[in-house]
Amino acid sequence: MNRFDGCGNFKTFVRVVLPVVRSSLLALAIFTFVGAWNNFLWPLVACTKEEMKTLPLALSLMKTQYNTDVGLTMACAVINFLPPFLFYIFMQSKFKEGLTMGGVKG
Repeated sequence: MNRFDGCGNFKTFVRVVLPVVRSSLLALAIFTFVGAWNNFLWPLVACTKEEMKTLPLALSLMKTQYNTDVGLTMACAVINFLPPFLFYIFMQSKFKEGLTMGGVKG
């Protein structure tokens, strides 16, 4: 078991590994959040109650065969778009840092 400076495994992980991979983990978190937010097929299959439906699913249900309320559909689209966009805006610097970290050697 390799230990340095009296650090155990957990302290070594927190002090050495996490600072190196933090920005990559944040970029992964952004991709995972957006992927989960935009998930359409599984909620369509699994949700049986109207209360359980997700926003992308609700947006698709706004369109009917004969009548489409464009204003309501656009409002739902904006509400559906805002959370991933705001999450990206707040994490933008870490996102860029995480994506470019793999291309830097040394």
